[in-house]
Amino acid sequence: MFSVFDGHGGCYAADLLGKTLHGVLAHNAGKMLEEGYKVGKDWENQMINGNMEHGLELGDDLRPALAAGQNPQSFAEMLSMSFMAVDANLLKTTQSLTFDPQFSYNHLLPPNNPSLLALANLFDMGSCAITAVIDVENDKLFVANVGDTRAVAGCWDPAKSKWRCDILTEDATCENEKEVERIRSEHPEDERFTAVFNQGFGDTNRVHGGLQISRAFGDDAYKLNHEEFKGDIHPVSGEELKFVILATDGLWDRMTSEEASYLLASHFTHEIQQDVSKVDVMAYCPHTLPAMDNEHPYPKEELNVHGKWVYEDANAATHLIRNAIGGEDRELRRQLMSMKRPGARSVRDDTTAIVIWFDDPQNMVNKGGGAA
Repeated sequence: MFSVFDGHGGCYAADLLGKTLHGVLAHNAGKMLEEGYKVGKDWENQMINGNMEHGLELGDDLRPALAAGQNPQSFAEMLSMSFMAVDANLLKTTQSLTFDPQFSYNHLLPPNNPSLLALANLFDMGSCAITAVIDVENDKLFVANVGDTRAVAGCWDPAKSKWRCDILTEDATCENEKEVERIRSEHPEDERFTAVFNQGFGDTNRVHGGLQISRAFGDDAYKLNHEEFKGDIHPVSGEELKFVILATDGLWDRMTSEEASYLLASHFTHEIQQDVSKVDVMAYCPHTLPAMDNEHPYPKEELNVHGKWVYEDANAATHLIRNAIGGEDRELRRQLMSMKRPGARSVRDDTTAIVIWFDDPQNMVNKGGGAA
């Protein structure tokens, strides 16, 4: 199980998810497995005791109860429900801290304890998150995404000697017209154009004029009195899967999904080498790319064929981030990385990336995650 979190309005929501989300998912996956085991054991006992009719009835219920690998749709639903449960708990906790009378335990204090004003900013905090769960036994990969974090897979076809870039998620932002229409459709007609509108942040629409992403954990101020937030999660499996990238928008704002796939495909065979032109990389590592049609996950971006990629890092995630921040322009990268808060935020976003390698034990040991 792997996750990347990207907080906004502060770090607390992302930190909390980093400490709790995997535990919640493991707990619920364990319950699914336990349920499957209990049904299977009951079926076995009925058959042993000669109760064939009841045993056959149990057999009808056995397969869908055998949890993750045997029932991918059920596991995907568990991921979705777990994400929503964690979000609901996060919202409920911050609201109870602020509004629950039991926290004003001193009769000399007013109903809203003054010390709780320090927690007021929790209402503006939230986090994007992306999680990949690998079912090794059944050779399946599940990805759940909330916000503008993104997952990209690279697959190798030995018969064609060709790579395939598979974009596993779609960015949930107010720049995505499908997301804008979804949000507006969930509001009354007289709220359609106040639910998402441009309040002067360039050309970008935002939820209630303030929040750029359209799905997130937390962000109480945008969810009070609203009943649901639901992500679309589909089980994804691929032939000859070699790697999966999980990264925050700090990476994807500076390179396309396809460019990241080219970078890792070439890094897979030659980790450290001289700078290579982007055109040559495309020739050395031919790809089958997603068609730029209506089925292409948002955003649809053209490849940048100008300049060179750099190959200085054994760690694949660091390799991606280095090329995203400056690339061959080493002086630019030094300048960008030398900037401190708060000025740095205006020129580069915090960036986190994880690269998960498959079918190559050496790569899986030597290559991991990176952050900038």
